[in-house]
Parts: sequence; C-alpha cells; structure tokens
Amino acid sequence: MSRPSPPWAVSSAVERSPHTRKVIGSIPIPPTDQLSRKNLELEIDAKDQAVRKHSGELNSVKSNDAYKALIVEIDAAKKEKSLLEDQVLVLMETIETLQKEAKSAELETLKVQAELDGLDRALDAVEIELKAKAEAKKSEREVFFAGLPVTARDRYEAIQRGRPGFVVVVPVNAMVCGGCRTGLTPNLVNQVMKGKEIITCESCSRISLWRLNRLIPPRPLDPRGRGPAVRPPLLTSSLPSVK
Repeated sequence: MSRPSPPWAVSSAVERSPHTRKVIGSIPIPPTDQLSRKNLELEIDAKDQAVRKHSGELNSVKSNDAYKALIVEIDAAKKEKSLLEDQVLVLMETIETLQKEAKSAELETLKVQAELDGLDRALDAVEIELKAKAEAKKSEREVFFAGLPVTARDRYEAIQRGRPGFVVVVPVNAMVCGGCRTGLTPNLVNQVMKGKEIITCESCSRISLWRLNRLIPPRPLDPRGRGPAVRPPLLTSSLPSVK
C-alpha cells in the first residue's frame, strides 16, 4: 500500500528507508590539514635544531668570515622558523573554524533527525488510521453489496470484470455521464430517472444513477429534450468500486 501524503507533509518528503533516513553526521577535519600541520611542525623543529647547532659552532670557529657565515645561517633559520610558525597559526585557526562548523553541523543533524523521526511516527499513525478506515469501508461495502439482488450484483461485476478499481456506478449530471462525460440522450436520462431498471451509458458501460434530494421528486423530461422545467440538485455519490 502506498503511503498517503497528509496536507502538512512537504512534497519533497524523504523516502522512508533505513538508508535515506540516516542524516550525514558531523563534518570531519580534512586529513590534508592535519598532515600539513604535522609537516610544518617537523620543519620548525628542523630549523630550531639548525639554530642550536650553528649557535654551538660559534665558539669553535677561528675566522671572522666563518663566524659571520654562521650568524647569517642562524638568522635565516630563525626567519624561516618564524614564517613556519605563522603558517601553523593560520592552519590552527582554520582547523578550529572547521571544528566549530562540525559541531554546528552535528547539532543541526540531530535536530533534522528528530524532525524526520517525528514525521515518520506521524506517517505511521496516518497509515494505521487510513487502513482502519479502509477496512471499515470495505466491510460496509460488502454488507451493502450482499443485500443487492443477484441480477444487480452480476451486472455490476460483469461491467467491472478485468478493470480493477473501475468505478461502475456514476451519477447523471446535467444530461452528462458522470464517468466518461459523454452527453446522454433524453430518453436514456428519463429511464434513469424512473429507476425501474439498470441503465448503462452507451459510451463507457457504467451504470447511470439519478440521485435526488429526497424532498424533490424527479420530473419527467420534456419530450423536446430540454430537461426538467426545474432542475433538481444532483448528488455525485456513487457505489464504491470493487477491489
């Protein structure tokens, strides 16, 4: 049985299956960012070691040029270390922002999941209610159908045979068949109004029914085919179809 969509249900309702009901979880930190941070920290450590090494070598050099060369290398290593540390700070800020977004996404996920679970329960309740009503209507129809004359039941089933869900009994509405919308002849409508026998539409074979307000008796049609002088109100109800 297909699940009905209640008025409050959004047209883009999620398919109710174990796979699509699961909402995507929190956003993970990209592994490339974590790897970049680790590589930068290794480079910073290497520059720091270079600074310590060259600083230790300053006491052992014997020439002015060698001393100046070490100072240049130490300064260069310190500058590179400082630049790398700045990159690490920027990367840490990026990771922190992503972590906040991940937490926010996780909270939103829980909220959406709760809403979907609520909608799921509501749809289950609607389905149970509609199934109960359908069963009640089916039982009511079976009791009503069993009370009809055998000839009427046979005629009804013969018209519907091979056409599941086909509405067999339809009202005549303003000289028109309520099923196929084909115009009916005055003579046929007159026979329907008399109600003495089962009359079917010549176009769709449905049984034509003239439903009138009980307070207004049917009037015979004008011989010229202009319909009753005072057209009574019509009801569009019909017998339920056989499933």
